[in-house]
Amino acid sequence: MAGYFPTAVDHPYADTLNAARKVVFSRTLKTADWANTTIAAGDTAEEIDRLRRGGDGHIMVSGGVSFWRSLVRLDLIDEFRITLFPYLAGEGTRLFDDVGKSRQLDRVSSIAWSNGTIELEYRRHR
Repeated sequence: MAGYFPTAVDHPYADTLNAARKVVFSRTLKTADWANTTIAAGDTAEEIDRLRRGGDGHIMVSGGVSFWRSLVRLDLIDEFRITLFPYLAGEGTRLFDDVGKSRQLDRVSSIAWSNGTIELEYRRHR
């Protein structure tokens, strides 16, 4: 994302993402060149708690499956927004494998777009 969005001119989210505060969770990166980006290398749960206390409580996560699964295992996700694209890639990584205990989700919304993409929104049942 950092290699694309800073110079993207025709993407509808480019201005929003470039201006937004961003935190990259990494144990190897030491610096981030994308504007408004910091590195979080500490304990994931503690870093998320710090971010929640320092902002409005809403955190959007975009990242790899292993990071996402770690957030699910730690029960740190309150709302799931999943986009399904109409593309079969053969074998792949299952999104909900290895996430620990089962959790009930309540559907908030679903949108089917004309290109076949479906957006699903679920909230953790608490």
